[in-house]
Amino acid sequence: MPSTELLVKTLTDVERLKILGLLAIRPHTLSELAEQLQMKENVIAHHLARLSASGLTRTQDSTYVLNTETLNTLKATFQAPSGPDAFADFACEEWERVILRNFFDGHHLKEIPASFKKLKVVLRWLAERFEPNIRYAEREVNERLKLYHPDFAYLRRCLVDFGLMQRENGIYWRQSK
Repeated sequence: MPSTELLVKTLTDVERLKILGLLAIRPHTLSELAEQLQMKENVIAHHLARLSASGLTRTQDSTYVLNTETLNTLKATFQAPSGPDAFADFACEEWERVILRNFFDGHHLKEIPASFKKLKVVLRWLAERFEPNIRYAEREVNERLKLYHPDFAYLRRCLVDFGLMQRENGIYWRQSK
């Protein structure tokens, strides 16, 4: 998956959002996009190159299509858990699931647990928001953890201190089990 920074830069351009909107309806050729958006083809091509580099579009039979696989990955990464089964995919005991339900409101961590035992449960769940063996720049780790709690630096340090993530030269990763 592309970096969060690249995705944000790509998705904060109005013209690219218009292109994605058209591609969400159906595949388009370069000339169709240029005609519908009343823009020059070279400008559309530039935007499509950025969208493609971000993994949001791809070409198929001389047309451009929305890459739904990337969108599904983004959805899974950033989707807020909610409801009684929000933590059902997390392999844990029922008492741990109760802790998660008590400390999270949707995807927002209401407070960082003071209890070592409860903190470890929350950290284990947060660690699983990172793919095993994928290298993340510190900025990417911060951006992900910010989704859950504003004190991302403390959570990042705890993930390393508890051995749930590894760190070397500003690069972080979660080892597979």
